[in-house]
Order: sequence, then structure tokens, then C-alpha cells
Amino acid sequence: MLEIKNIKISIIGAVRSGLGAAKLAKQLGAIPFVSDAGSEEKLKASIEVLQNEKIDFEVGNHSEKVFDCGLMVVSPGVPSDSEVIRSARTKNLKIISELEFASGFCKANVIGITGTNGKTTTTSLCDYLFNECGVKSYSAGNIGLAFSEVATATKENEFVSLEISSFQLDLIDKFKPKVAMILNITPDHLNRYENSVEKYALSKLKI
Repeated sequence: MLEIKNIKISIIGAVRSGLGAAKLAKQLGAIPFVSDAGSEEKLKASIEVLQNEKIDFEVGNHSEKVFDCGLMVVSPGVPSDSEVIRSARTKNLKIISELEFASGFCKANVIGITGTNGKTTTTSLCDYLFNECGVKSYSAGNIGLAFSEVATATKENEFVSLEISSFQLDLIDKFKPKVAMILNITPDHLNRYENSVEKYALSKLKI
């Protein structure tokens, strides 16, 4: 399990995954700071959550404050080659995805499901079958709740069925699900991968 108490954690992206990571970081005694380049109007709901949780944040840009941290957690909606991530790399900051972050606090067996099509259906089916068989299961990731929102609720011998996009896999480090599924790979989201199907496939294969 990651030890993050009293560590400053910058979270890039203030939507579902970023909010989940921020709340998890605070719950575990870290000092989260959320940064999103989106407008205040666009992020109105997220701002309300962060204010209610008393989590420090900024919107509209990424200031130098994001680099004052011991760990940077990146939401899947933020490209791994974005300016803020490139700058963080030049400062030798540890950068991981929200998926990687949450996995450090999950005690359950993780079923990781990726692919271009069919992820949501397969994830929902796995979760349904486990629960119907009397085994406690959660579904999370790119479906429903962010992984960060269920990770600490899990116990050994339980299961988490995770729908995982290529974006969530781009910045993993030690994340290894108990079972990994790659359903299929067809050209998609190539703007994030220099219009290369091969680079897109390699991202999926990281699972």
C-alpha cells in the first residue's frame, strides 16, 4: 500500500477521476491540490464538490503550484504529452494515472477489461455474475464510479471489475490486474497517439 500521509499530491483534472483521487488522497492524510485548465463555468459542479470537501484547487490554468508536490496524479482526460505533464517530467516528478493511484489501496482482486468496443457490457456482466454467485463485487473505472471511489472499501476475496480505457493505461507503473482482458483493438482515439494504430495498441497492451 502506498504511504501518502502528509505528502503533497497534485491532481491534474477536476472531473470524475480527478475528484475521486482528490477525495481518496485527503481521506488517507495526504495534501491534495487539484488543477484543471477548464473554465469555472464548465467546472461548476466539480468546484462545488471541492469546496465542500475543503480541497485546495485552481481552474482556468495550471500554475507553478502544481509542481510543488511529491506525486502527480493525472486524470485520463489529460493527454500524457500535454504541456503540464511535459513540464512535470523535466522536474523529475513522479507521475502516475488515477488508475495506478487507486490500485495502491485496493485489497480486492481486480479484473481489468480494455479494448476498443464492448468494455462496458463485459464489465457490467462480470460484476453481475460475481454478485449473483454471492461474491461481493464492484464495477468501476471508465464506468460508473472512479476506481479511487471504491478502492479503500474493498476487502480480500472480493472483486473489482474495471473498465479501462487506453488513456487510463498511459501512465501506469506497477498496476497489474489479477485478470486482464483485451476484447479487441480497432482504430480509435488516434489523435492521442500520433495517428498511429500501433501506438494505440501498445497502450492497450500495457494492461
